[in-house]
Amino acid sequence: MFGRSKQKGKSNKSNNQCVTNWSIAFENVLEDPAGLKIFTEFLKREFSVENIMFWMSCKKYSTLTDKIQRTGRSRLA
Repeated sequence: MFGRSKQKGKSNKSNNQCVTNWSIAFENVLEDPAGLKIFTEFLKREFSVENIMFWMSCKKYSTLTDKIQRTGRSRLA
């Protein structure tokens, strides 16, 4: 799967390092933009993409500091 995702400027060695890093902890997959993209594509094929979308919304919500923004975001859920 990772081999299909061509990224400009990345060598096979750095791709292998990414995959190795992902194998250490699932959080590493979620924190790496390439890992998150590949995982999201996988979830789409499994008809489970709403799970990662929920996680990304929660992560974004947790970074909001403005009370008005937080209130508005909580109503969207």
